[in-house]
Amino acid sequence: MVTADVAELQAEIRDISLGGLGLAAAFPLVPGDIHGFRVITTTGRLCALTARVVHCHPPGPEEPLYLIGCEFQDDSVTEQGLNRIIQSLTEDAE
Repeated sequence: MVTADVAELQAEIRDISLGGLGLAAAFPLVPGDIHGFRVITTTGRLCALTARVVHCHPPGPEEPLYLIGCEFQDDSVTEQGLNRIIQSLTEDAE
């Protein structure tokens, strides 16, 4: 799960890459806004990331949640957070 720092709201990560993440949430986020996120990995690591909302699609008949795309910001917090996520994934694979 991911938590937006604005109001401690939870969202599901649908996909993640080195460039950004896709979320599904019961709440919308405004494109252009920058948010801090906390990701808890399957190994229990807490990782901080900063990302700008690129798009937010409303719920529809096939998907009851908002689908949100975010682009990671180029900052040291996000770089450290991504490194922690990668370390966690490699630990899971061992």
